[in-house]
Amino acid sequence: MNIHRIKNSSNYILLFCCFIVLVGCNAQTPTYKLDEIWIAKEVKDKGYIYSEDSQLKLSEKLFSLRYKAFYGINGEIVQLKKYLPEGSLIYGQEDLRKDKQIYMSVGIPQNLSWTIKDNKIIKGNSKVFAVENLTDSLFCQKLNDNSIIFKIR
Repeated sequence: MNIHRIKNSSNYILLFCCFIVLVGCNAQTPTYKLDEIWIAKEVKDKGYIYSEDSQLKLSEKLFSLRYKAFYGINGEIVQLKKYLPEGSLIYGQEDLRKDKQIYMSVGIPQNLSWTIKDNKIIKGNSKVFAVENLTDSLFCQKLNDNSIIFKIR
């Protein structure tokens, strides 16, 4: 009778160890913090040039940048760069604090506490939306006519 108890106990211990290993492997999926958000349009006509400094080529696709938002380590917006045909216009952190309409009209968040895990943008504990992996550090989501590109640290 003691032998059966030892066998049952060892089976439970083995099952518990397998569970710990499986949970540990799943927990090691990398999570990245977002560093920049780029809003761009994919260029269909190769002869089209919106602005020289706004052109971006990723995964054999040509994009024309419209906005680039830079975030600090604490997740607060540090700078917003708007691309225009005449050149780029840069708004600093102080400009953005004074006039919130600048980034609100673009539709980007003031504080960025989003992360990327398993090709999904996560805000807090809930899944926001799926993204396509362009490179090791860039992820893309199509929204209407625009492409939103997320750069990770």
